[in-house]
Amino acid sequence: MQSAVLSQPVMVSPAPTLPELKPADEPLPTDVPIDGAILKRVQTDPFFAGAPPVRIRQYTVSSSSVGTSNGEQTNSTSNDDVTVRWIRPEIVNTIYLQQISSTFRGSTNASVIRSSSVLANGIALGYRTSGTSNVPIWAK
Repeated sequence: MQSAVLSQPVMVSPAPTLPELKPADEPLPTDVPIDGAILKRVQTDPFFAGAPPVRIRQYTVSSSSVGTSNGEQTNSTSNDDVTVRWIRPEIVNTIYLQQISSTFRGSTNASVIRSSSVLANGIALGYRTSGTSNVPIWAK
């Protein structure tokens, strides 16, 4: 039994090149504490200084769910908004806002969480978070 190998020419196109991005040079956020020695290392160490530029600006995640516990229904919604600011060639600031609402036994629990972090190549240099919550007492 003979087998034949058929070959056809394959057209290969070069990968598209992304546009050149001018590095940002914005001031660091004043509300996030950052150790000066760590910041200097991030700006000079090749692991961080050679990181590719950030190409994301903002994303949002929304979800809702309905559940039942002991025959009683619970409705929940969550909205997460994340904004990414490129502040230096190797540093980004992420601003996160999460809004959660759940209803159980006719009462609503609402929470808001805000956080800001400064990252270098995915490693946190500083982080700050705050939040508020309205938690009702669910009576039977």
